[in-house]
Parts: sequence; C-alpha cells; structure tokens
Amino acid sequence: MLEQLYSVYKQITLSFISNMRVDDQLKQFDFEYAISQEEHKQFDSIEQGVAQIPEQALTEYQTEQNGRSQRLTTYINKIEIYPLNFNLTFYSSAKTNLQYNMLMQILKTIGIVIGNIDEAPLILGGIFLENSFDTSHAILTKLATHYKDMLFNLILKLIGSIEIFGNPVGLVKHVAKGVYDLFDKPIEGFIKGPIEGGIGIAKGAGSLVQNTVSGISNSMSKIAGSISGGLAYISLDKQYKQEREQFRVVKPNQIISGIYLGGKLLYVSVTRAVVGVFDLPVNQAKRKGMKGLTIGVLEGTAGFFIKPFAGVFDFVSKTTDGIKATAQYWDDKANDKRTRDIRVIYQQEQLYKNYNAKDAKIMQFLINMNNKFEDYYYYDSFEYESGGTELVFVLMYQQFFNCDRKKKSIIWQIDPNSVQDIQMINDGVLFLLKDYNEKYKAKQVQLHMTQERQMEQVILKSQWLLSNI
Repeated sequence: MLEQLYSVYKQITLSFISNMRVDDQLKQFDFEYAISQEEHKQFDSIEQGVAQIPEQALTEYQTEQNGRSQRLTTYINKIEIYPLNFNLTFYSSAKTNLQYNMLMQILKTIGIVIGNIDEAPLILGGIFLENSFDTSHAILTKLATHYKDMLFNLILKLIGSIEIFGNPVGLVKHVAKGVYDLFDKPIEGFIKGPIEGGIGIAKGAGSLVQNTVSGISNSMSKIAGSISGGLAYISLDKQYKQEREQFRVVKPNQIISGIYLGGKLLYVSVTRAVVGVFDLPVNQAKRKGMKGLTIGVLEGTAGFFIKPFAGVFDFVSKTTDGIKATAQYWDDKANDKRTRDIRVIYQQEQLYKNYNAKDAKIMQFLINMNNKFEDYYYYDSFEYESGGTELVFVLMYQQFFNCDRKKKSIIWQIDPNSVQDIQMINDGVLFLLKDYNEKYKAKQVQLHMTQERQMEQVILKSQWLLSNI
C-alpha cells in the first residue's frame, strides 16, 4: 500500500516539475522575444539617426578614425635589408618588323643609339632598423626616403654609362683605378723593402697606362658602335643586319682579331651597299609589285650611302675593342663562355618558366641552323626515332618543324595556317594540308612515329596550337 502511494506521489511530482519547466521555457522565450523586439526598435532608431547625420560630419568622422589607426604605434624587433651591388648592361635590338612610318623609324633609331648601357655600377645601400617603436606610416616613410635619396644617384650613373656618350662613368672608373695603383703599389712595395718598392713603381705606372688606354679605347668603341648600330637600323636591309650581327656579337681577344673583325664588318657593309641597289628593288617588287619596287629603290639608294659609313664605324669599334682587350690581356677575366644552352621563352605571351634542358637544347639546335628562329615563339617539341635516325618535331607558332638531329637539317617545315586536319595512322601522324605543297610535291606531310602515346600528345598539342594562333 505504501509503495503504491509513493509511486502516485512520484508521478504527481514529476508532472508538476515538467509543467514548471515548460512554463519557464515559455517565459524565457517571451523574455528573449521582447528583448529582440527592443533591439530592433533601437537599431531602427540608430539607422534613422545615422541617416539624419550630415554627409560632411560622417566624412570628418571617418577621416578621424583613419588618422587614429595611422597613429597606432607598432613594435618591430628588426628590419634588415641587405645592400645590392651590381653592374647593369643593356643592349637594345633591332629585331622588329620593318615599318615605313618615318616618325617611328626616327624614334626607334634614337632608341637604339642611346638605349645601350655598358656596365653601369648600381648600388642600393642596405637599411637596418632594430627595436623600432613607431607608426606603420612612419616606418614606411623611413624606408621610402632611404631609397628615394639613392634614386637620383642611380639615374646619374645610368646616364653616365650610356654608350653613345662613351660610357664616361666607365672611363673615370678606369682612370681612377690607374691613379690609385700609381700611388698604392709603390707604398705597398716600400713597406716590404726597396726592391719591392721599385717593382711597385713599375706596377703602378703600368696600371695607369693600362687603365687609361683601356678606358679611352672602350669609350671610343662604344661611341662608334652606337653610331654604326643606328645607321645599320635605318638602312632597312634585313639581310645586311643579319650578316652584320654575326660578326658584331664576336668579341676580339687582342688587337689583330679586332682589326680582322672590323675589316669583315666593313667588307659586309660595302658589299651589301652595292648589291642592295639591285637586290632590294627586285625582292620588294616580287612581294608588292610597283609599290614594292618604289620602296626597294629607296632602300637600295639610301643603303648605298649609309652602309659604308656604318662599316667604317664598325671597323673603328672592333679595332678599339681589340686595343682594349690587348691592354687587359693579363687581367683576370670572367668566364664569358656559355655553360648551358639558351633559355627558352614560351608561347606568344613570352612566358618565363623553369629552365628546361631539353627545350633549351632543341632551341639552340634550331638557332644554329638559322638565326631567325630565335625570334619564333616556341611551344613544345617531341624527340623520336625513325629507321635508326634521331629526329625531333618542334611546334612553333610560326612554323612546324620536322628535323634530323644528326644531319642538322630540316626534313620538312609547314605553316600552321596551312594545316587542314591532323590524323593518326598506323605508322605515325599525318598532317593534311589545305593546298598542294610545291616544295614537297604533296598535299600532306608525315611524322613516322611508333609510340601511340607520343602520337596522341603530338595531335593534342598541335590541335591546341592551331586553335590558339
């Protein structure tokens, strides 16, 4: 009996507690709802108040807040930027399409003449800030001021290193080194003894003569080379520029080789001056008819007078280069031999990617066959064998090449715009052409490949390139 009464009491008590909890939850809900409604009312009133504030007052408030944020100080344990010390050499190139706009020709010629910079010594001093406690704006101002003060000196050094001015910075640098050695070498020698002092006098005098001759010949070479480069550009003769470039890039190692290279450049200039009078009008007439004939006559006539002068300045430039090389014959020299093949710049966008030895080797292979391929846009290449022969298929935006690596020759090359379709067959990849090719006596060319995976890649990348030209 007592147990039954206790169970009834327990049920009543639990029921009462649960009802109390429901009531509390409802009350809590009502309380929270009331507060949320009050908050909405306050928020609405704030919005109405902000809308009534004048725009000028809001702007002033925001400016003040920004000012406060800028005045917040920041602690920086250490800022250390190391100094930069390097020599800048820059040579402009005339590898552009010919344009017959006189103003553009003049501007480009001026750019080629004054755009070359020879070993401009540029120094950016470092900066060191430790335990700095200041605003971020003040710290940035310190950094900007530090480098801004150096900018003027850098600009002066760049101007002073322009080749058309004879690189006066380089001339002063050479002469200053000679004068310094003239006093420093004897002092250093006499500290050790009288005999060493006499040797020091000889070394100092030799250094003065060497650096003076080297500086003067370098300045003369740069002035003559800049003038000859400008004259060669306005000659508008592509073949002349290519032949001249082959000898111009070669550096003489002593005076004899300098005279030889200068003589070759003078010979090329005089020869092309005479031949161009007849050659240029004919070639232009074949391409553009009567208009081309007129242009060719003007080019040939202008080149007849311009090219010999360019050759004379080239001769002076290379000869003085040889004198400089002779004066510096016993000096320690940097290694000027290329340790790896030329880096490839990819696609029309001129993308700079990680160095790829395979692509570099193939690009160098093409340039060795013809210098003009250096200006082509490289996309990709595929090495393969056919009948025991090492071949390479190169995709470029201007041409598709199938080359023999061993014979260093081009088996066939086609314009991508002439390709109608690409198909995979049993023994390779077939390029179907839109028109009959007179050179290869066919309307198709073939890559004799055996690996199916490679053939699929060739077709895939060739089609992508054709769709993006």
